[in-house]
Amino acid sequence: MKLCGGSYCKEYKDYICVDDMGHLVTPDYVTRVFHEMLLKNGFRPIRYHDLRHSCASLLIKNKVTMKEVQMWLGHSSFSTTANIYAHIDVDSKMEAANMIASKINIGELPEKKKSPKRKIA
Repeated sequence: MKLCGGSYCKEYKDYICVDDMGHLVTPDYVTRVFHEMLLKNGFRPIRYHDLRHSCASLLIKNKVTMKEVQMWLGHSSFSTTANIYAHIDVDSKMEAANMIASKINIGELPEKKKSPKRKIA
């Protein structure tokens, strides 16, 4: 504010989300800038909110407990985290299946074979 002197907008001085010149940050700012950053760096466009899904899935894949993921995401309900944000991948399912198989002494399950790709007419 001191650096900009009279050019600084003082109308919103009691607000938290203002830019360097004191103007209000618009509600779509994060969404818009995130989208621009993805395109500028050659990434496919996703919604900013989708990062929550990725975060939850990566935490779970790395053995963080569901309760800790719930706390990290700030959910008041455990079921919200478990039912909506916890996308468990195929590798985790195979790991769980192999653990169960080893406990009942049938050895490891065979590798999942890739199904042939179908041609769409």
